[in-house]
Amino acid sequence: MKKKLLADLLLQAKVPLRAAELYRQLLTLQPQNMELLQQLVIAYRLGGQLPQALGVINKAPTLRNTADLLRQKGEICFELQSYQESLDAFSALIELKGDSGPVYLFQAYCALKLKKNSLARKILKRAMAYKSEKKKAVQLLAWLDRSGSTE
Repeated sequence: MKKKLLADLLLQAKVPLRAAELYRQLLTLQPQNMELLQQLVIAYRLGGQLPQALGVINKAPTLRNTADLLRQKGEICFELQSYQESLDAFSALIELKGDSGPVYLFQAYCALKLKKNSLARKILKRAMAYKSEKKKAVQLLAWLDRSGSTE
């Protein structure tokens, strides 16, 4: 209990890698504790240790298919330029959670990075159904049209 409190305080005090050490120690005692797992991923991300954060997610097979971890996996993979893995994580997130405008935009960015322009168009058309993503989706579709990009 005290170790968790200390880890949480370290995370709030912007000492994420020290917090990560404590979360990792706590996880050895409670390997199925979802909150600890999520906090460890957050600590690694804040500490700039993206490969470690991804490793934590990938090593927790019973836990990795939660919406929050799938979202984080997609974001981390995107930052690491693993666009296909990112696209797959966001696709799994939509399957798990249902439609989501922001997730569609992330998927479209992944498809564009992978030069899968027809897939990007299809995804952007889905994103247009969401008011908050419509403007960006329309801009990206217009850019695709101007660039004459086809697969």
